Amino acid sequence: MKRALTWVAALAMLVAAWVISGETPDGEQRIDDPFPVTARVGEAVTSDNLGVTVHDVRLTDRLSTGGWSADGTWLVVSLDAWLVRREPASLKLGYLVVGDRTFLASERVATYDVDASLSGSGLHTGIPRTGTLVFELPADIASDPDAANASLQLSLGTPLPALSPRQNQRGAAVAEFAVDLTALPHDTTTALPDTSWTTP
Repeated sequence: MKRALTWVAALAMLVAAWVISGETPDGEQRIDDPFPVTARVGEAVTSDNLGVTVHDVRLTDRLSTGGWSADGTWLVVSLDAWLVRREPASLKLGYLVVGDRTFLASERVATYDVDASLSGSGLHTGIPRTGTLVFELPADIASDPDAANASLQLSLGTPLPALSPRQNQRGAAVAEFAVDLTALPHDTTTALPDTSWTTP
Protein backbone atom coordinates (compact mmCIF):
# COMPACT_ATOMS: atom_id res chain seq x y z
CA MET A 1 0.00 0.00 0.00
CA LYS A 2 2.77 2.44 0.94
CA ARG A 3 4.59 1.70 -2.30
CA ALA A 4 1.41 2.38 -4.28
CA LEU A 5 0.89 5.70 -2.51
CA THR A 6 4.49 6.65 -3.25
CA TRP A 7 3.99 5.97 -6.96
CA VAL A 8 0.75 7.96 -6.99
CA ALA A 9 2.46 10.93 -5.31
CA ALA A 10 5.37 10.76 -7.74
CA LEU A 11 2.99 10.63 -10.70
CA ALA A 12 1.07 13.63 -9.37
CA MET A 13 4.29 15.65 -9.07
CA LEU A 14 5.29 14.75 -12.63
CA VAL A 15 1.90 15.86 -13.93
CA ALA A 16 2.16 19.13 -11.98
CA ALA A 17 5.65 19.77 -13.37
CA TRP A 18 4.38 19.08 -16.90
CA VAL A 19 1.51 21.55 -16.45
CA ILE A 20 3.84 24.25 -15.10
CA SER A 21 6.30 23.75 -17.95
CA GLY A 22 3.39 24.14 -20.38
CA GLU A 23 2.38 27.40 -18.72
CA THR A 24 5.96 28.75 -18.98
CA PRO A 25 7.33 27.69 -22.39
CA ASP A 26 10.85 28.88 -21.65
CA GLY A 27 11.15 26.40 -18.77
CA GLU A 28 14.16 27.05 -16.55
CA GLN A 29 15.01 30.27 -18.37
CA ARG A 30 12.16 31.91 -16.48
CA ILE A 31 14.25 31.65 -13.31
CA ASP A 32 16.82 34.02 -14.81
CA ASP A 33 14.34 36.54 -16.18
CA PRO A 34 14.72 40.12 -14.88
CA PHE A 35 12.36 40.94 -12.03
CA PRO A 36 10.65 44.29 -12.79
CA VAL A 37 9.74 46.64 -9.96
CA THR A 38 7.45 49.24 -11.51
CA ALA A 39 7.15 52.85 -10.40
CA ARG A 40 5.93 56.19 -11.69
CA VAL A 41 7.92 59.35 -12.33
CA GLY A 42 8.25 61.20 -9.02
CA GLU A 43 7.93 58.02 -6.96
CA ALA A 44 10.83 56.51 -5.00
CA VAL A 45 11.34 52.81 -5.63
CA THR A 46 13.69 50.15 -4.25
CA SER A 47 14.86 47.45 -6.62
CA ASP A 48 17.11 45.00 -4.77
CA ASN A 49 20.21 47.07 -3.90
CA LEU A 50 19.20 50.10 -6.00
CA GLY A 51 17.04 52.95 -4.80
CA VAL A 52 15.91 55.46 -7.40
CA THR A 53 13.54 58.37 -7.92
CA VAL A 54 13.01 59.62 -11.47
CA HIS A 55 12.04 63.30 -11.23
CA ASP A 56 11.72 64.34 -14.86
CA VAL A 57 11.90 62.92 -18.38
CA ARG A 58 12.09 65.12 -21.47
CA LEU A 59 13.36 65.30 -25.03
CA THR A 60 15.83 67.87 -26.28
CA ASP A 61 17.44 68.75 -29.62
CA ARG A 62 20.77 69.82 -28.19
CA LEU A 63 22.87 68.85 -25.16
CA SER A 64 25.66 70.90 -23.68
CA THR A 65 28.09 70.47 -20.79
CA GLY A 66 31.66 71.43 -19.95
CA GLY A 67 32.26 73.17 -23.28
CA TRP A 68 30.92 70.19 -25.24
CA SER A 69 27.63 70.12 -27.12
CA ALA A 70 25.87 67.77 -29.52
CA ASP A 71 22.78 68.07 -31.69
CA GLY A 72 20.38 65.18 -32.11
CA THR A 73 17.35 63.63 -30.49
CA TRP A 74 18.17 63.17 -26.82
CA LEU A 75 16.11 61.81 -23.95
CA VAL A 76 17.16 63.42 -20.66
CA VAL A 77 16.25 61.62 -17.43
CA SER A 78 16.71 63.54 -14.18
CA LEU A 79 16.92 61.27 -11.14
CA ASP A 80 18.28 60.46 -7.69
CA ALA A 81 20.00 57.10 -7.20
CA TRP A 82 21.44 55.40 -4.12
CA LEU A 83 22.39 52.00 -2.76
CA VAL A 84 20.15 50.26 -0.26
CA ARG A 85 22.39 47.75 1.53
CA ARG A 86 25.88 47.16 0.20
CA GLU A 87 28.74 48.90 -1.59
CA PRO A 88 30.38 49.32 -4.04
CA ALA A 89 28.11 49.50 -7.08
CA SER A 90 27.38 51.88 -9.92
CA LEU A 91 24.47 52.67 -12.20
CA LYS A 92 25.56 51.41 -15.63
CA LEU A 93 22.56 49.42 -16.77
CA GLY A 94 20.17 52.07 -18.06
CA TYR A 95 17.97 50.99 -20.96
CA LEU A 96 15.12 52.57 -22.87
CA VAL A 97 12.96 49.91 -24.51
CA VAL A 98 10.73 50.99 -27.41
CA GLY A 99 8.97 48.00 -28.90
CA ASP A 100 11.65 45.66 -30.20
CA ARG A 101 14.36 48.36 -30.02
CA THR A 102 16.53 48.90 -26.94
CA PHE A 103 18.82 51.88 -26.30
CA LEU A 104 21.61 51.98 -23.72
CA ALA A 105 22.22 55.17 -21.76
CA SER A 106 24.85 57.18 -23.62
CA GLU A 107 28.40 57.41 -22.29
CA ARG A 108 29.33 60.24 -24.67
CA VAL A 109 28.54 62.89 -22.06
CA ALA A 110 30.81 61.33 -19.41
CA THR A 111 33.63 61.15 -21.99
CA TYR A 112 33.70 64.94 -22.12
CA ASP A 113 32.48 65.79 -18.62
CA VAL A 114 32.58 62.96 -16.07
CA ASP A 115 30.51 64.97 -13.58
CA ALA A 116 27.59 65.51 -15.96
CA SER A 117 26.18 61.98 -16.06
CA LEU A 118 25.13 59.35 -13.54
CA SER A 119 26.02 56.60 -16.02
CA GLY A 120 28.85 54.69 -14.38
CA SER A 121 28.91 56.93 -11.31
CA GLY A 122 29.65 55.26 -8.00
CA LEU A 123 26.79 55.23 -5.51
CA HIS A 124 26.70 55.05 -1.71
CA THR A 125 24.35 53.46 0.76
CA GLY A 126 21.53 55.74 1.86
CA ILE A 127 22.96 58.89 0.25
CA PRO A 128 21.14 59.85 -2.97
CA ARG A 129 23.23 61.08 -5.89
CA THR A 130 21.38 63.53 -8.13
CA GLY A 131 22.08 63.81 -11.84
CA THR A 132 21.00 62.74 -15.29
CA LEU A 133 21.07 59.85 -17.71
CA VAL A 134 20.78 60.62 -21.42
CA PHE A 135 19.79 58.45 -24.36
CA GLU A 136 20.68 59.24 -27.95
CA LEU A 137 17.65 58.31 -30.06
CA PRO A 138 16.69 58.23 -33.74
CA ALA A 139 15.08 61.42 -35.01
CA ASP A 140 11.83 59.58 -35.80
CA ILE A 141 11.51 57.83 -32.44
CA ALA A 142 8.25 59.61 -31.52
CA SER A 143 6.57 58.12 -34.61
CA ASP A 144 7.41 54.56 -33.60
CA PRO A 145 4.17 52.58 -33.09
CA ASP A 146 5.37 51.71 -29.57
CA ALA A 147 6.61 55.19 -28.63
CA ALA A 148 3.67 55.79 -26.28
CA ASN A 149 4.51 52.60 -24.37
CA ALA A 150 8.27 52.90 -23.93
CA SER A 151 9.95 51.55 -20.81
CA LEU A 152 12.86 53.03 -18.86
CA GLN A 153 14.74 50.21 -17.09
CA LEU A 154 17.44 50.84 -14.47
CA SER A 155 19.60 48.36 -12.58
CA LEU A 156 23.08 47.96 -11.14
CA GLY A 157 25.92 46.26 -12.94
CA THR A 158 28.11 46.65 -16.00
CA PRO A 159 26.77 46.03 -19.53
CA LEU A 160 28.78 43.47 -21.47
CA PRO A 161 28.80 44.28 -25.20
CA ALA A 162 28.57 40.62 -26.21
CA LEU A 163 25.29 40.18 -24.30
CA SER A 164 21.81 41.42 -25.09
CA PRO A 165 20.12 43.82 -22.64
CA ARG A 166 17.99 40.95 -21.31
CA GLN A 167 21.11 38.84 -20.74
CA ASN A 168 22.83 41.74 -18.97
CA GLN A 169 19.80 42.02 -16.67
CA ARG A 170 19.64 38.26 -16.05
CA GLY A 171 18.26 37.44 -12.62
CA ALA A 172 18.36 41.11 -11.55
CA ALA A 173 15.67 43.29 -10.04
CA VAL A 174 15.01 46.14 -12.47
CA ALA A 175 13.39 49.49 -11.64
CA GLU A 176 10.98 50.11 -14.50
CA PHE A 177 9.20 53.35 -15.46
CA ALA A 178 6.60 53.78 -18.19
CA VAL A 179 7.51 56.57 -20.63
CA ASP A 180 5.22 58.06 -23.28
CA LEU A 181 7.64 59.50 -25.83
CA THR A 182 4.78 61.14 -27.73
CA ALA A 183 3.73 63.32 -24.78
CA LEU A 184 7.05 64.49 -23.24
CA PRO A 185 8.18 68.10 -23.00
CA HIS A 186 10.53 68.89 -25.91
CA ASP A 187 13.24 71.50 -25.42
CA THR A 188 15.47 73.18 -27.97
CA THR A 189 18.58 72.90 -25.81
CA THR A 190 19.48 71.47 -22.41
CA ALA A 191 22.54 72.25 -20.28
CA LEU A 192 23.28 69.25 -18.10
CA PRO A 193 23.99 69.96 -14.42
CA ASP A 194 26.85 68.29 -12.56
CA THR A 195 25.94 65.32 -10.40
CA SER A 196 25.70 66.11 -6.67
CA TRP A 197 25.09 64.37 -3.37
CA THR A 198 21.75 64.98 -1.73
CA THR A 199 21.08 65.08 2.00
CA PRO A 200 18.58 62.28 2.70
